[in-house]
Amino acid sequence: MYKRNKKTNLKTNLTNSYIWDSNLLHVGNFNSGGRVHSALTFRLTEKPVYYEPARLCTNTTSEDNFSENIEENYKKLLIQIINIIKKIDLYQGQIHSPDKQFIELLEKYYEMCSSLEKRNRQYLSFSLSLLGQRTHFIDEKKAMKYNLLSFIFGNENLVGFERYLNYAFNTSKSFSIMDFLKNHHQFETYQEKILLSKTGYLDISTKEIDHNNETILSW
Repeated sequence: MYKRNKKTNLKTNLTNSYIWDSNLLHVGNFNSGGRVHSALTFRLTEKPVYYEPARLCTNTTSEDNFSENIEENYKKLLIQIINIIKKIDLYQGQIHSPDKQFIELLEKYYEMCSSLEKRNRQYLSFSLSLLGQRTHFIDEKKAMKYNLLSFIFGNENLVGFERYLNYAFNTSKSFSIMDFLKNHHQFETYQEKILLSKTGYLDISTKEIDHNNETILSW
């Protein structure tokens, strides 16, 4: 069992399992080998964590598909991500508030999303969020672009969207980007309401948002 305030580097072998404090952020797996590898990570919590989708344990069944070709999907995903970030990397305008050029670019990404299967969007959303996390200390503005794209593609890791909203507000002292995003998202789930409360967009205490009475963002 690994607790907070203690940085731990794990050296794992096949079939290893570890348990750590649910408040810790998992920074990912360092792969020093030449082959693709993966790890299954999940949380058991009393109520949903606000920055990621959740589901009741009773709703997790043997019908879930874990039999995909991981290595083949990884290669396809990598090509997709490279193509996705090309356009936004070239964009050098402001990203904290939606001017005409920025809106046109984001609309193209929404069009792209509409042609993708849900599971594919989930993979891209989570990957873009991790890319934003890794890029943050190298190029903050680029990282925020990836964090926003992560939200557009699928809500898979809302911690990236939270970072973007904080960046947008600190830069422009407004949440004007939300006027555009609300054309595409309802922001009705428990996790989204908690996030918007924490960032200051919603004038309501997080304690007033009861997960038992809200729609839960799920897969």
